[in-house]
Amino acid sequence: MRSLVALNPMPSRLPLTQSEEARVIAALPQFSSRDRTFVLLSLNTGYRVAEILSLTVGQVWNGLEPATEVTVARRDLKGGRGPRQRRVRSRSIPLNAAARAAIQNHIATLAAKGTLVHPAAPLFPSLRKGRALCRWQANRIVHRVTAAAGLAGQSRYGTHTLRKSYCRKVYEASRFDINLTRAAMGHASIATTQKYLEVDEDRVRDLVLAI
Repeated sequence: MRSLVALNPMPSRLPLTQSEEARVIAALPQFSSRDRTFVLLSLNTGYRVAEILSLTVGQVWNGLEPATEVTVARRDLKGGRGPRQRRVRSRSIPLNAAARAAIQNHIATLAAKGTLVHPAAPLFPSLRKGRALCRWQANRIVHRVTAAAGLAGQSRYGTHTLRKSYCRKVYEASRFDINLTRAAMGHASIATTQKYLEVDEDRVRDLVLAI
């Protein structure tokens, strides 16, 4: 049984559990290289959807191999174009093995199709030439993938599901270090990070019974 903490920033979007994420990844081979890479990069960088859709080929591919880290410029970050933009800094995230493998496979697929991979080209292009996917299109990708993975309640999943799933993974990998998780998420406040973390009632029950 799931239970979301109060004041969840996206109450209609659920993070994936470990088993659900495994089902999503298992379903990815039936989708296009672009869609697979979008999901895998989202799950392994934690960037917001607008941030990850801003990526170009040159930001993740040096012409020979995937980059070791990716940087999103201030203008493409949340608040980077607003009245408080001076408080926002560009954000760099190291690319782990899963993210680099996804990029490697995506570029190889494009090359096999004879697609010219220009450094300034959108990493996730829409059907409109030269344009990147929009948030609505990215959300549809997540809906299709979670449906293919057999996850019920499609309205509860979206692009923010992937960011919240990344938050869960970082929190667990850090042995529940909230400050390390805050830094990995790019949050200014721990309170914001706490709102991303789900309370699993089954785990609470098991913990209480184990006392």
